[in-house]
Amino acid sequence: QEPQSFADLLEALQSPPLGLRLGVLPLLLAAALQRHWAVTTVRRDRKAVFPVDGAIFTDICRNPQHYTLELGPDDERRRQLWAILEERFCTTLTPEDRRRQPLQVISTGMMRWLRSLPRFAQTTKRLSADVLQFRKLVEAVTKDPAPVLFEQLPALLEQDIPTSNPDDYQEAIAVRLDALCGELELSLIHI
Repeated sequence: QEPQSFADLLEALQSPPLGLRLGVLPLLLAAALQRHWAVTTVRRDRKAVFPVDGAIFTDICRNPQHYTLELGPDDERRRQLWAILEERFCTTLTPEDRRRQPLQVISTGMMRWLRSLPRFAQTTKRLSADVLQFRKLVEAVTKDPAPVLFEQLPALLEQDIPTSNPDDYQEAIAVRLDALCGELELSLIHI
């Protein structure tokens, strides 16, 4: 979805017939976004904001012109992909890390996985084009997870994968991800 201005949203909520008061809007925004929390990106001056907490919701209401809202796709294929990513990258995260916004949890897990690899694996150019692209996406995910997790990574993982049967899709994505990760993890052996 295209970024939506919080200024426009708050103006609509404060205008008749709703006429909501500014004091209740942070709570209402948080409650409304809870249902879409996994696919929500809040930006301040075009930069992704993490974590989005009570202080951010209050600042959104005080300075809405600086903030935008983006909702990513929330369909069965995305949920399957995210489950695979969480299983692959997030099992070693602390309970504190797991309480963060889902976009941040997955991006943190992916970056920690990459940083746990030997330095050679993090820098070598002696990898297939797909693995080089995958590593670049993992490096980019912490700066701005939304385009990576909603568009770029799914496009890379879904190459040549039939999407008609959900069970086949999930297994094919898991196999493709394991192959990309495996080539990176074993890159030092294949010098």
